[in-house]
Amino acid sequence: MDIVQPPWMPDILYKAILKQHETYDKGNSDLTVTELIKPPWQAALQRKHHDEVTEDADSRIWSLFGSAIHSFIENSSDDQGTAETRYFIKRMGKTISGQIDYKEYRNIGDDLWHTIYDWKVTSAWSALNNPKGKQEWHDQLNLLKLLHDNQQYPMKMLTVARRITDLVVIAFYRDWSLNSYRNDPAKYPQQPYQLIGIPIWSSLEAEKFLLKRIELNMEADFNVNAKSSQLERMYLKGDLICSEEERWHKPDTWAVKKVGNKKATKVLDNYDDAFAKAHDLSTGPSSYEVEFRPGEDTRCMSYCNVNTFCPHFKQLTKETEKAA
Repeated sequence: MDIVQPPWMPDILYKAILKQHETYDKGNSDLTVTELIKPPWQAALQRKHHDEVTEDADSRIWSLFGSAIHSFIENSSDDQGTAETRYFIKRMGKTISGQIDYKEYRNIGDDLWHTIYDWKVTSAWSALNNPKGKQEWHDQLNLLKLLHDNQQYPMKMLTVARRITDLVVIAFYRDWSLNSYRNDPAKYPQQPYQLIGIPIWSSLEAEKFLLKRIELNMEADFNVNAKSSQLERMYLKGDLICSEEERWHKPDTWAVKKVGNKKATKVLDNYDDAFAKAHDLSTGPSSYEVEFRPGEDTRCMSYCNVNTFCPHFKQLTKETEKAA
């Protein structure tokens, strides 16, 4: 992967981003937990085209902040926990690895209980839309617990070493605002960080999920190496595409607006309802119009670093060019 320095970025910041990227090491593993929770098609494209991918260093800024948090917390750990530990297991002929940010030990009576913590740098908007945490956080932490539970521990440690009692995400909100909290204290995060408890799956549920994600990634790896003509046929059949949820798809909408205004009075998901609403509102002193707002696959268009290798993105850009 080639990380490109934009002309406005100071050299020292660019060097820090490069160093952060170079320090990542997934060990001798075929797949990581991070890869497994991604859309399989995207992950397969990233594995195949890793050396061809170009990424703007600006897109790495918040990742750099996250690494700084990891580093300080790792340096602050003591005998009450361990930080940045990577675990490995074998499944379906593949070596799977995952790194736990921090594992804390707590004495509860005569028992030693463990909590797995994971640090996330995200937006306060994500907290409003996912008060119980993003689904990918649930997937990730439960897979990490599965890896932890499947290690070979000495017999004297077996009981206490495997007792993971809590999974917790500590989310840091990069855009947190005190005024926003004051305006909506019931929903908006009270602090610029928040502890989010993640429900623990059963061992069977976690194992089934892991095997399914490995299967999907193996299938995607096979498909990504098909000939271009075959890829095109599979795409047209709907076999080669991330789901709407994975693409962060926003559907087409129709906005009812007062003529001359930019802000919509009402946004509806079909033209007929929007037209009827505009007609009803226009019976008063003001006139209203309907504006079509095309949907978007947000991840594909703005947040996928292998989109240029994807037939779906190529189709999206063709449609955009036609519309222009």
